[in-house]
Amino acid sequence: MISGTLSADAMPPELRLLLACAKPSTGAEDDALIRQLLNTGIDWAAFARKALDHNLLGLAGRTLRRVASDVIPEELLDAFRIHLEETRLRNRELFAELNLIVQTLAAQGINTIPFKGPVIAVEAYGDIGLRAFRDLDFLIRDSDVRATRAVLRRLGYDRPAPLTESQIDMIEYLQGQDLVMKNSAGIEVEPHSRLISAKMALDIDYEGLWSRARVSVVEGQSMMVFAPEDHLQILAIHGGKEMWWRIGWVSDIAAFIGSHPSVDWDAILTRARRQGSLRMLLLATELARQYFGAAIPAAVMAAAKADRAIPEMVRNIAAGWSETAPLGPPSNKTVSMDRLRLHDGFARRARYVARTIFLPGPHHVAWVALPRPLAFAYVPLKLVHDLALLPLWRARGYVLKAWPSNPS
Repeated sequence: MISGTLSADAMPPELRLLLACAKPSTGAEDDALIRQLLNTGIDWAAFARKALDHNLLGLAGRTLRRVASDVIPEELLDAFRIHLEETRLRNRELFAELNLIVQTLAAQGINTIPFKGPVIAVEAYGDIGLRAFRDLDFLIRDSDVRATRAVLRRLGYDRPAPLTESQIDMIEYLQGQDLVMKNSAGIEVEPHSRLISAKMALDIDYEGLWSRARVSVVEGQSMMVFAPEDHLQILAIHGGKEMWWRIGWVSDIAAFIGSHPSVDWDAILTRARRQGSLRMLLLATELARQYFGAAIPAAVMAAAKADRAIPEMVRNIAAGWSETAPLGPPSNKTVSMDRLRLHDGFARRARYVARTIFLPGPHHVAWVALPRPLAFAYVPLKLVHDLALLPLWRARGYVLKAWPSNPS
């Protein structure tokens, strides 16, 4: 164990049980630990709430039904079974929609690479019902952004608030993705032209991602998927920018590593160093090793041990899991010290700070509709909003709150 990691004894028993049950696979020692923890007086309502909050109820329920069905309340076992069945049914509906979108886009000459969601459920866990997911993510090329938007509209997808095409273009540039919904089915779709927002200072080789992608069969359907080395890195980047507030993302890392024993770790490390995401990768693998027993190569463990920031980050993340409610991700509106520390090297950290200060957010773009030639004006508008109008609005709120409503 790396010095500074939050010990199991410091965790609530419900969290300890969840971590033990949510491993992608358990051995005799794990099963014995689970049965031991069941004798510590588990608050089942708190356990179920935490499992749901962290997207682990299906996995944990399956393990408990296998390991300790003789001591778990029957109504709880039924709830686990029903949740798994409902999740599997919903996931198959979502996958059918994803396949429809992929095939419809392909008919228009638009290539896609689905990732996370159903792909992780199948590639990492081997069961589309074990990994609940809400939205559908896929990568497209920059040149296909507008055509993809048009296809999704024809399929019934739209955004919650009406925006001009220029505003949508600007938000897509800033976020690296779009977000549209089919309200009739309650489905959210996120087409990505990039995997990170413009504020994150990583140098991802997108052409390399496309060249290494391969066709695979997912749930009986042929579609492009990322090379395993790339998908693992993408999972690490996603979890990193969210600061791993949801435990299920760490389970994904552990499950993916376990299901890809021949992954090329030298290539993963080389690409991570090149694109500036090495610390994100090391943090992901260390969390998966410490709390899910993932088999990590000695070279990766040594690199994590050599990084003095990793132990504190691991400890802080695990401490956040102990909270009654999930902490959620760091704010994108201001410089996050957590995200700052995730960037490799001074130059990338400086770029992250500068971009966070000067680049507008989606709420700034939605504030005023500017024509495309004037899109540069969102930068001064953002500064005026954040440095002048927002403090005045907050001051007004403080005054109104402090001023007596019925002065005598």
